Amino acid sequence: MKNRFPTYILIILLGIIMSGFFYLKYQTDMESSRQRYIKEKHLEILETANEIERIDVKKNKEFALLGYVIVMIVMIFLFLGLHLMRRNDVIAEKAKFELEEKVKERTFDLERKNVQQKKIEEELRQGKEYTAAVIETANQAFVSIDSNSLVIDWNKHAEVIFGWSKDEIIGRPLEETIIPEKFKEGHQKGMDHFLKTGEGPVLGSAVELEGRRRSGEIFPLEILIWRLEIKGGYHFFAFINDISARKRVEQQLKDKMNEMEKFYDLTMDRETRVIELKEEINSLCEEVGRPKVYNTKDEGVV
Repeated sequence: MKNRFPTYILIILLGIIMSGFFYLKYQTDMESSRQRYIKEKHLEILETANEIERIDVKKNKEFALLGYVIVMIVMIFLFLGLHLMRRNDVIAEKAKFELEEKVKERTFDLERKNVQQKKIEEELRQGKEYTAAVIETANQAFVSIDSNSLVIDWNKHAEVIFGWSKDEIIGRPLEETIIPEKFKEGHQKGMDHFLKTGEGPVLGSAVELEGRRRSGEIFPLEILIWRLEIKGGYHFFAFINDISARKRVEQQLKDKMNEMEKFYDLTMDRETRVIELKEEINSLCEEVGRPKVYNTKDEGVV
């Protein structure tokens, strides 16, 4: 028994030692495994971090490239915009310059035309004033009417002949003032015929007619009529002479000649009366602007 005890003890101690050794080895292995695991995990974490960092760097590079591309696109569009703006400014400046030149040319042309127009208007005004002065001072009556036979012009000699002042007769119908009753219908028919056909038998030639004074007196007159076409119708113009005196002298002349013929036929002895009649006839001829009919020296007809 005494010999076995130490052996048991040694076995126990050896077991304890072995257990301790294995425990320590286990703990060492576990710690090594843990450290290796930790190291592996750390490496994985580092690799993951590096991968994330690489991904971030790659993404940053991509974002930087995208930003660079965007900036370049923006710069290109900005450059194109500035170029277009400059181009538009150049076009606008050119258009403005051309417009200003055209305005200058147009202004110059208008000024030149305005000067010409004023010159023409001044010439027309002077011509109108000259014509009006000639008409107003003419020794013939001047009467103008429109297509409705309304009086639109009237000179002083017309006032003398017909007895109507210019202010009184302007705008009044011709047939109500100076046309005798028996000629009113013919006048209206003549106007209607001319306005339809453009033809008038009394236009352009002097004709003898009768007129009516304001007092109602009917008297013979000589009239020359012409017309002027204007926008919207016609204007008619007439120069009129009162031939009452001439007609009266012509009638007296005719009466004297008839009387002379009677005396000349009845008797040859009344030479004195015949000579007197011849002289009277010659005098009347001179009054109406005719040449003498008789030569009193040889008592024959001229």
